[in-house]
Formats: sequence, C-alpha cells, structure tokens
Amino acid sequence: MAQRFSRICMASILIGYGGLTATAGTLTLPEQLAALDQRIESLQSEVKTLKAQLKQQGHAARGVPARSSGHADPITTSNTTQLYSEYDGSDLVVSYSSMNPDLKILRQRAQWGNRAQHGAFRPNIMLSGGLEAQAQWLHDASSESADIDLTRLELDILSEISPWISVMATFNYDSGTAATLDVASEERIENSAVKLKRAFVTLGQLKQSPWYLSVGQLHMPFGRYSSLMLSAADTRRIGRITGRGVVVGYDGSAASGDGWVSQAFIMQGKSNILTQKRHLDQVGASAAWMHHFKAQQYLQMGGGWVRNIADADSVFNGLYDFWDDSNTLKHRVPGLDAYMVVGNGPWRLGMEYVGTLRRLEYNTENFGHYHSIQASLDYAMDAHHIPSNLYAVYGHTHADNNDQAGLAYWATGAYMHLWKNTMQALEYRFNDLKSGGHEHQLLMQIGAYF
Repeated sequence: MAQRFSRICMASILIGYGGLTATAGTLTLPEQLAALDQRIESLQSEVKTLKAQLKQQGHAARGVPARSSGHADPITTSNTTQLYSEYDGSDLVVSYSSMNPDLKILRQRAQWGNRAQHGAFRPNIMLSGGLEAQAQWLHDASSESADIDLTRLELDILSEISPWISVMATFNYDSGTAATLDVASEERIENSAVKLKRAFVTLGQLKQSPWYLSVGQLHMPFGRYSSLMLSAADTRRIGRITGRGVVVGYDGSAASGDGWVSQAFIMQGKSNILTQKRHLDQVGASAAWMHHFKAQQYLQMGGGWVRNIADADSVFNGLYDFWDDSNTLKHRVPGLDAYMVVGNGPWRLGMEYVGTLRRLEYNTENFGHYHSIQASLDYAMDAHHIPSNLYAVYGHTHADNNDQAGLAYWATGAYMHLWKNTMQALEYRFNDLKSGGHEHQLLMQIGAYF
C-alpha cells in the first residue's frame, strides 16, 4: 500500500508538471504561477485523502478503531512543556494552591488554548511532584527538643482528557501517621503511610462558559489560607474542610483576572448531629472579587459561609480533644470566613478571619465560640539574581472554654531559590499560649520539585 501511495504521488506530480510545461508557452508568468498554485492545492487534497485511506486500512488490519488524532497521548513532566518556566517552580502542578486547584487548571487551559495540533485536541498526562525535608528546634519553659523529618513527599497526576474534561489526583506521604508516636526513628519509618490527598474530575472550558463543575475528593471552597509560613496557620487548622462532594463554580473574571469568582459545594458531613442520620447535610458557598489598579497594584476581597465548621480537618481530627467514637454534636456550628489581600509591586499584605457563628456543644459540654485571625506581610526580591521572599506574620486564635487552643503567635522567615525548582527556607516562630506559657520554634526546610 505504501509503495502504491508513493507511485501515485510521483505520477501526479509528473503529470502536473508536464501539463504546465506544455502550456507554458501560451501563458504569462503570473498566469503560470496561478496555475501552479491551483495544481499544488489539488495535489495536497489528493495526498490528504490517500493518507486517510492508508491509515484507515492500517487500523482495520490490526483491528484497532480509528482515532480523530494521529498522535499518541504524551506524558510530560509537570505543565511547563514548551512554555516559559518559572525559576522558583511556582508554575508547577505541585505548587498549585490547595484551595480551588480546579479553577487554576481551567484558567491555565484558557490561557494556553486547548493544545490543538493539526486541528484536533491532543490529550495530555502531566506528572509533577516534590519532596521537602525539615529540621525543627522547639523550646518552652519546661523542655527542649530537636528533630529532622521528611515533611512532604507528593506525586501529582493531571490529565487533560478532552477540551472540556480534566482529571487530577495527588498522592502524598503522611508524616502524621507517626507524628504523635513517641518512638525511635526506625519505628517512625515503619509507620510511614501514603494517602490520597485529592482526586477529582472537572468539567468546564472558560473560553466557552464561565460555569464549571468538579466532583471528587478535594478541599471544599471555604477560606483562602494562603501563607508563606513553614509552620501551620491556625486559620487553616480550624477552617479547611476536606471531603468528597460536588463543587459548582462561576468565574466572571476577565483575562486580567479582574471580576467576581464564586463557588458552592455539597458533601456528606463528617460529624454526626444528635438524633440525626448521616446524609448530604454539609453545604457552603464563597465569593471573591479582584481588581487591578495598575499592572502590579491590586485588591482582592472574599468571604464564605459553611453550614458546619466542626467538619474542618483539624477540629474533627482532634484540635479539640473531646470527640468520642460517634463524633456527635448537639447541633451544627455554622462558620464564617473573610479575607483581603492588597498587592503593590513586590509587597503583599494579607488578612484573614475564620470563626464560628454558634457555640460548639457536645452532649452536655459547651466549648463555646472559637475563631482565628491572621495578618501577613510579604516582600519578593532578587538577592544577587536569586529569587527570594521575606515575610512576617501575626496570628491570634481564641476559644471560649479551651485554654490550650487559645494562643497568639508571631513568625518571621525567608525563602530562597538557589537552584531552579528548589527551595531553601528558615523561620522563627514565637507562640504565646493563652494558658500563660510560651514557645520558641525554629524551622529550616529544603525542597525540590518537578
């Protein structure tokens, strides 16, 4: 078949050339060029038809159904193939914010286009990941301790199946499995675990519609929780909710990022409500607005509401040590989140509040209201052509009837990126406990990403 295809192409070219030569004496030069262009277009059409027939016969001979694209699905590392790649790795999939990663994927796709090649969409499978190791020193009034640990090992898989459908899954090493065990280092290794952090499918294409839908396991769109801190922010501890549910979103922002973005979600609640059975009783909604005054000056404001903030990951898993095996609440505890971010060139000021709208009550116990507020100031710079960041953070957490939960903290630190897609960071944190004590904490971290 291939030899026949070659002979037909050669014969067509010779016939066309001969016909043009025979008439060349009666045509002017422009007329000859026009005739040649017409003949080339005719030959290209014939070649395209013959190629399609050859391909169809090849698939039929192997019993394989024909596909709309003549390309195999490529597997690439991360999402920066054939594009400019940030030196600090901030554009890698592993660096996506834990909040609203589905919207990030959609915006990225709208910016890149749909990877059309030869008129057909080309599916992609992208791999990304990272590793972080941390050294810690902690000192309080009664003790002192030091440790070196692997705090993060993550693998991200992002697949763009079609122009409208994306799938993302993240697996990570769970250091928390051994974090509460007072054991030797070899036992810590044996107690290591790998867990599914998130897995969801997103339906949407922002170039065609501002609406999108995500289904699966992910952090529900309640709160922002963006911070450069190496240690955990208390706003995230008492507010971030992970679950398996459905998220409906609307992105009304323009190409510059200005405008409104809103989401709503529904999932099965984690905590049981007294006298009620489990069902899809956890819902929430959020909205955010951004406006750029100049290229590097912007204002972002947002907020959200959730039906039961007691489902937050750290609250449910033991921030308040009062749950029994049934995790029964006397009633739901609605929660509120509000934040604001102001950017001016390399400077960024952020503030966020998250708290309860009703007292947390467990059977006959009343743990009252609790809330957390955090303010941070960041500065981005190039130190001898090395991308770097400085930051300072203040936070305060309060719980009516829990002395251990209420505390204020100050933190300051610095990031550097000495080599591409790596990170080196140092942080000092001072915890002023509500009970009257205080802690000094020093953290050093290195990371590598792809």
